[in-house]
Formats: sequence, C-alpha cells, structure tokens
Amino acid sequence: TVGGGMWPKSSLEGVLSAVTSRRAVANDIRIELERPLSVDLGDGVEVVGEKFEVTVRRPLGMSIIETPEGVVISVIDDPALLKMGLMVGDRVAAMDNALTGAMYPASSVAGVVSACASRPPGAPVRLRLIRDVAVAAPPGSSGVKAAAAGYAALTDAPFRASGSGVHRLLLSRSRDALRRVAAGAPAGPVHGTAADRVVAALAAGPAPL
Repeated sequence: TVGGGMWPKSSLEGVLSAVTSRRAVANDIRIELERPLSVDLGDGVEVVGEKFEVTVRRPLGMSIIETPEGVVISVIDDPALLKMGLMVGDRVAAMDNALTGAMYPASSVAGVVSACASRPPGAPVRLRLIRDVAVAAPPGSSGVKAAAAGYAALTDAPFRASGSGVHRLLLSRSRDALRRVAAGAPAGPVHGTAADRVVAALAAGPAPL
C-alpha cells in the first residue's frame, strides 16, 4: 500500500487484508499473477515455466530488456554465466534486497539496474529466473509417458529436482490417470494394472515420488 512495491501473497487472508488497506488511500490495485503449471500449445507440446535461482556478481555480465513477458535476458557477455546454465530468454522474476536478503519482484529494467547500482563491484546478487521449458509428447505416447519422457529429457539439474514444474506436471498426470481408473472411467492409454503402469513411467524418468 505504501511505496508501490509488490509483495508476495500466499493466502486469501493476506490478499483480503491488502485490498482492504488499499481502499483507504487509492482506487487502483496492481496485481501480479502467475500462470498455471503448464500451457498447452497443441500437437503434444506443453510449456512449463520453471523457476530457479542463481547468485552472480556485480557487474552482472548480461544485458536485459523489457518485454510483455517481463524483464528478459537479451545478451550474456560473461562466459561464467553460461557455465552456470543461464540462457538468453530467461526472465528475471525477482532479485534479493542487498540489506535483508529478501526476494523482491523485478518488474522493470530500471528497477534491476537501481538495485544493482547500490552494491559495490563484486558484491553478490541473487536472481530468481524463469525459463519456459517445452515438454513434448513422443508420437503415440500417453499423457503420463509423455511427461515422463519430457522429464527424462531435461539435463538442467534445477529442473530435474523434486518439486520442479516438470516434475509436478508428471505427478499431476499420474494422479489424474489413477483417478480416472478409480472412478471407473475409461483410462485411455493407461491399461492393465494402472498403478503399476504409472509407477513404471515414473521410474523411467527417473522421477522422485
């Protein structure tokens, strides 16, 4: 409410409290929304927005631009960033506060530059990045097998970790397949002992449960 900064909200009570306090001083409320776990592009391809964090040093060794999708890395000058796994097109979602270490949304290039300028050369800067990862279904594969294949194809360690977006997509599809069988509906490509098939697909990932 005061200062115009964006603050994360993790509960309905927090949202209602922020809206109530805002009414007393302003007519506008700026809201930052997150996309669903995956976006279906058709032709067996889904895109998952994976979040990961890295610590770099000032100067950052990269160029950023503002796009409709947010603050995006446009050029990487420092080879060390490439070795860390950063890529052109990664979105800068948040960065840490130099004093408190808390993560704050990065909503503009000016905001990122200002936050970095307050730190001496060589000071660490924690960035939270988002990368769109395409999960493609091999021809003729089921939803569970496709997600398992997409998970297995990822080589970036942060994305293969338990709790990553692609991991949650795989578990979500597995849960939906088992629910269809439990409800007596046609299971489609999941045949025989559904639980065994799902577990086999997860193991082929290999994906932690």
